[in-house]
Amino acid sequence: MKTFNKTTWTLILTCAVLTAHASENEGSWLTVRGAFIDCAAPSDYTPASIRLPNGGTVEAQMILQPKRAKLVVILPGTFSRAKNAYTNGAAALYAGMGCHVLTFDSFFTPNFVERAKNGAAGNLGVEAELTVQIVEAFIAQFAAADRVGEVGVVGFSYGGGVALNVARLAEERELSFKLEGVQAYSVPVSFRDSVTLLDQYDTHTCSTCDMMKATWAAMSNTRPSPLDECVMEKLIAHSFKSNLPSLTLRVDGLYRDGLTFTSEFYARFNELGRCDADPAKAMVEAQSVTFADYMQMWMYEYWKTQGAGSLEDVMKKGDLSWVLPQVGRKVNVVVVVTSDDPLNLPGKTEGLKQIKTAAEVVVLPGGGHLGDMRNPNYLAQMKKLFHAHATWVAQK
Repeated sequence: MKTFNKTTWTLILTCAVLTAHASENEGSWLTVRGAFIDCAAPSDYTPASIRLPNGGTVEAQMILQPKRAKLVVILPGTFSRAKNAYTNGAAALYAGMGCHVLTFDSFFTPNFVERAKNGAAGNLGVEAELTVQIVEAFIAQFAAADRVGEVGVVGFSYGGGVALNVARLAEERELSFKLEGVQAYSVPVSFRDSVTLLDQYDTHTCSTCDMMKATWAAMSNTRPSPLDECVMEKLIAHSFKSNLPSLTLRVDGLYRDGLTFTSEFYARFNELGRCDADPAKAMVEAQSVTFADYMQMWMYEYWKTQGAGSLEDVMKKGDLSWVLPQVGRKVNVVVVVTSDDPLNLPGKTEGLKQIKTAAEVVVLPGGGHLGDMRNPNYLAQMKKLFHAHATWVAQK
């Protein structure tokens, strides 16, 4: 009988656990399916161009009530537009409750990066400060302070991470407005882990036919059988990665001056992209940029020139183990995650129960990454944005 050493046994057990996780986990399917859920934008959305103190602008969508009301700021996920299924549903809900509503494109969209003039996307701490500035400018330019009561911030995915850091700022200092509630839905436990997972999923080899079949299944809400986890993960990665080249080129074009890049990859990209001789070739080269590449070579290199500490100092603001202990004392904070979110490492959400925090942390047994936002419990929780923490009742 063949015997194995301790290291081999560890690898065997690890593979067994991951295989069991993949076979039992429908989070990837729910995530892909959720991307095709449609929700019409509220008919009373009005465009608003908000001027920032730095001379930049934010193109937003707003709903203003005719009288004094609370303001809800909705922050979408990575690369999401102001008008998407999640923000549209939330905007309609809060407008129906009599609240002012403000939302705008993700910090990761190339147009936001260019118009806001706030630097390279991906620095949650800076983007939390920017969110505060946007709210202040919006109140001054459109709503008037005497028409705005308390403010609530609701964030989805990456927007949830920014929302939690806004709550952290309210703990650290007095804001010019009264922040009363913050909610974060499907916020990754660690953005560093999510970056790694997306890059890993993108390396999966799947046939175009299999991906098209899975996409059609998601669009028609027909669960594939058997469920191919590899294909689902590849689709998830593609939904993010397809937008990364445009962001990379936009950030590079705006903020490359003064940056120092040392990798051989960047030297090749630099030769193609910066001379502007062949933008098409530059776009082809940008297709090979991974999320880890972007975060290291563009996001961090830019913010390092602005006085940022280490990359770890920047990235830790996207780690729930760092931010949760700092929030929830002055502002009602609710975080809702799922145990099968494919943007979290297996078992990571369970560790949230060990964090000492004044925030309410809800770990649901399933739902994927923003894959179950039609669940009535989500709507019920959203309605309690301006109230004390509510006990989540899991849907049976």
